[in-house]
Amino acid sequence: MVTPLELAEFAFNEIRESFPDLACRFDREPPGGVDLELVFPEQRGLSFEVSLNLQNVDELHLNAPGLWVEWFPCTKPDVLTSYVEAVRGVIAGSHRILQYRRRGRLIKSYLQRPVGESWETIARYYPGISLSFLRCETTVVANSPAV
Repeated sequence: MVTPLELAEFAFNEIRESFPDLACRFDREPPGGVDLELVFPEQRGLSFEVSLNLQNVDELHLNAPGLWVEWFPCTKPDVLTSYVEAVRGVIAGSHRILQYRRRGRLIKSYLQRPVGESWETIARYYPGISLSFLRCETTVVANSPAV
């Protein structure tokens, strides 16, 4: 039987191979309670840092500006596939992070992928409690690989 750690390592290697021109740091023994970590720093071809990790045995995490979302259990094939597709989309620039801010403070953000001429939310991040009926400013964060 394949372990969650082996599955995460497979997924991280697949993602690394998808972007051979991007520098990254792959840590099999990172500090701070994380089981495995892959970090793509901001660089030419990536407008912002993207951090991936495995936590709590079977949770795959994706961190980007104003976004921290997880997929679990990573032992389910559809969960692993969704995670890899989401990460690839963020790095390639096809997916976007729609952020909602009030007075500069992040209220919520949605990870979205294109569907036809619209956007489908595939993950949500709520960093705290908010009164969602109050007016927010929206900002779109997406990678511009040509930068």
